[in-house]
Amino acid sequence: MTQRRKSEKRKPTPRGVSPLPQSERVAKRRAQEAAPGRTARKPNTTSAKKPAQRPAVQSRKAQAQKPQAPKSEAVRRVASKTSDSDKTTYIPKHERTLQHARTGSRQSAPNRKETASQIGHGIKIVISVAVIVFIVYLILRVSPTFTITQVVADPTDHISQEEISDLTQVPSGSTLLNFDEDKVTSELKQNPWVDSVDYERDFPHTLTIHINERHIGALAVLNSGSAAWYIADDGTWIEPAQLDKSQGQTSEQAALALASSQQCVVIKNLPASVQPRSGSQANDETIDAVSTFQHDFSSDFAAQVVSYSANSTASLSCVLSNGVEVSLGSANNISEKETAIETILASHAGKVTYINVRIPSNPSYRSVDSDQIGQGSGTLGGQSQSTTNAAKPNNSSSDSSASASQSSGDSSSSSSGSGTQSGSSTARGSSDASASQGSQA
Repeated sequence: MTQRRKSEKRKPTPRGVSPLPQSERVAKRRAQEAAPGRTARKPNTTSAKKPAQRPAVQSRKAQAQKPQAPKSEAVRRVASKTSDSDKTTYIPKHERTLQHARTGSRQSAPNRKETASQIGHGIKIVISVAVIVFIVYLILRVSPTFTITQVVADPTDHISQEEISDLTQVPSGSTLLNFDEDKVTSELKQNPWVDSVDYERDFPHTLTIHINERHIGALAVLNSGSAAWYIADDGTWIEPAQLDKSQGQTSEQAALALASSQQCVVIKNLPASVQPRSGSQANDETIDAVSTFQHDFSSDFAAQVVSYSANSTASLSCVLSNGVEVSLGSANNISEKETAIETILASHAGKVTYINVRIPSNPSYRSVDSDQIGQGSGTLGGQSQSTTNAAKPNNSSSDSSASASQSSGDSSSSSSGSGTQSGSSTARGSSDASASQGSQA
């Protein structure tokens, strides 16, 4: 045995490894670990195998066996359009919408270009046609194709066809396309009845003229009473009016009859400063005041006015179709004055002869206690014919005293009813003076 150990070759000990036997090395290491002040050596866990963990996702076989919810039509459609691979990709709805929008915009871009090209082509065609028409118009304008050879004018109520022909001077060689409308219109407006002119071209050679007349707004009786003038509703002096006095009527009565036929009002008692001139504006302040009243009155009440008395702007008055005279005063508070007049007429229907609304908040009136007031009395410029039996003129003294006592009783009753009396109201004849109850405030 000794020989065998000697004969065996001793293997060299690696560097850093103690030549001690393994049992001794193990014992030495354990003694070092058990010595105080040394930390136990952590076991080497790098080489230790971790325990197998359960996978979180099941196997493909388990997933295939699990029932799946049916796919929607949109998902099937998308799946059918995918590539040849077995996998199907689900595209959310908002992404599909965005994808379709992008695809549509790419596809519609060429369509927009084509539409714009068509629009541009259409505009070019329209411009070309317009240019051609304009050139043809210029050629026909100077050519004798549409030369005016006949002028036709329709007569009006106050302008005859001969007068129109005399005023219309169309230069020779004029055509229906180049005659001077402004010049012909200015020539026709030399007649104050002409308000506007319309032209009708009857090709190839006839020109028809239509004249629109001014409407009569008032008939002004001048201060002398011997002449009257028409005033248009736009305030233009037209021409003198012919008053018919063949039946022994006065100028005022003839003017009222003429105004009634022309459906206009009469303006009388104008100041001497009013000087009419045909074709000029009636800009006198008294006539302006009358126009203001007639314009600001309601249409129903303005139709009841027969005549105005306009000797000054502060003392205008009018006569209604029922014969009642109304003192209007100046042209202010017109709607309040109209309301006061209508209130008095409604409260004393058929008995009122005079109303004063100079102060519309405190109107006054005169009435008679009689049922014999005729509609329209006073509208012809004469005195009122409404009287009572006890107030006829040329009565005996007993009748006069009875009339006076009756007047006193009426006035006292009216005074106690609604206000103070005014004995200074204008009397229209001796019969009105005796029969009047006094102005009632």
